[in-house]
Amino acid sequence: IEDLEADDLLGILARPQDVMVSSDKDLMTVSGKHYNPSFPDEGVVVITPEEAIRAHFIQTLCGDTADNFKGCPKVGPVTAKKLIKEGDDAKTQWEAVLTAFEKQGLTKEDALVQARLAFILRGSMYRDENHQVKLWNIDYYVDRLSL
Repeated sequence: IEDLEADDLLGILARPQDVMVSSDKDLMTVSGKHYNPSFPDEGVVVITPEEAIRAHFIQTLCGDTADNFKGCPKVGPVTAKKLIKEGDDAKTQWEAVLTAFEKQGLTKEDALVQARLAFILRGSMYRDENHQVKLWNIDYYVDRLSL
């Protein structure tokens, strides 16, 4: 599909019974069944919605040089994993993201842009007939998971 990354295509097309096959760690931000051909001994791994949300927020903070977005200055993977606590709900994790950006002199809008860059599209967010993308916001998680 024109103008979409392969990651987004997998996120859009994947159904619950499908196994997403990719060696790209970004796909861990999408809940469902995954197989990483770089680590065949792991077999099929199931990522829960909560794990996917946490991975998305960690990616938002860390950025991704391969995908050309910076994340939050001075926040690497170790710090991001400490800030985005396992077991916290999506709203609490999002607040931690916003706080980290604000501590670096950035705005909530800066955090939102990075979160949107880190997010892999889902089927409900893309309309093929007019190539429209619905941009991510925290309500996407709250509405779907009642977190």
